[in-house]
Amino acid sequence: MARYLCLHQHFLELINRLYEASDISDMTCALFDGLRLVIPFHNAMFLSVDGGTFELQPGYGWNFAAEDINLYLEQYTPLDPFVTALPLPQRFNRAIRLSDLTSKAYLARTGFSDFQSRLPFQYALSVAAAWNRQPMAVLRLYRSMQGGDFKAEELDLLSKLAPHIAHALFLQKALLDEDVHLGTEIVVLAADGRIIFNSETARDIPPEVRNELILLDEEDGSLCLSNDSKFYRARVVAWRPPSLLTCFAKRAGTTSNRQRVEGALPSDGNGNDAFNSASRNLNIIAIEPFRRREDIASRLQYAGMSSREIEVALRVMSGCSNADIARALFIDEKTVKDHLSHIFQKIKVRSRTQLISQIVGLNFIWRSADKSSGSCEKTQAEDRP
Repeated sequence: MARYLCLHQHFLELINRLYEASDISDMTCALFDGLRLVIPFHNAMFLSVDGGTFELQPGYGWNFAAEDINLYLEQYTPLDPFVTALPLPQRFNRAIRLSDLTSKAYLARTGFSDFQSRLPFQYALSVAAAWNRQPMAVLRLYRSMQGGDFKAEELDLLSKLAPHIAHALFLQKALLDEDVHLGTEIVVLAADGRIIFNSETARDIPPEVRNELILLDEEDGSLCLSNDSKFYRARVVAWRPPSLLTCFAKRAGTTSNRQRVEGALPSDGNGNDAFNSASRNLNIIAIEPFRRREDIASRLQYAGMSSREIEVALRVMSGCSNADIARALFIDEKTVKDHLSHIFQKIKVRSRTQLISQIVGLNFIWRSADKSSGSCEKTQAEDRP
């Protein structure tokens, strides 16, 4: 009982230190120092996650050389069972042992055992710390053979700590005014249109729009999706070796597509390059909400619009009709049309569709279908001032 109370006290102190840290470096030091008191380890690695691409970023290590972290990101991430075994959302804030995912024979066959020998380590524990369903960081703890495997209670402790790690990191990045891409959803498509993975927002995308997403590549720019008066930006995520989406490469087909892959997966050690080929046949699309209303308003102000014209433009982007705008602003519809004409002239567009596309810097707009009609088409009246 005394040992349990001592661990509990150390755990609470660690959580407090995470939130009290002055910066991310200080937070990471507090994490390593405090964690060693509740979950002993010999080496550790803390890597932040780019929320817009789901890629691991260079981070911090404990008894872990910086060159080994870089080598891991450049060469060994696509071979790491923690990355390849489970779809990312299933790993959020859930600690997992390496021994529960794979065997020594598999590690030797894939070449990941080479990375093991560099530290060296025999056992590993990992968690993807997420805040608001968004991955913020990955924490890895390593032990030698003498240290023994991680125990079930240690998995439980790390799982409970993970949301605090993510939240503390989110607050640190917010102080630095970094964009953490909260709300980004991912849809992964095979070249033949099969959905390999889709998250919450992506589930509402109808088949005809999915076909557009399959053909979308980095040179095309972006799509704008609208659903229930909410606007989302869809863009291609180029697959690279440090991506946490690597697990989906195993599920992809072998036919070609237009997705550009930056970096190839190493062979699995048996001369089998199917994993390499599969990764080239993934269409990974990030779907993220548009910037805050204030950001769009500042962009409109920069374009020379008056405060009233900005208000009208914002309501157009929310899907309001001229009559809706007139009622909300206590003006008549003719005045709304006059404002729209001035807006169109200032940013050199001829329709509402072009207005929204110009404001958000996208190629074209898709507006979600009326569920009762199943149609995605706009009426001609919607596009007139």
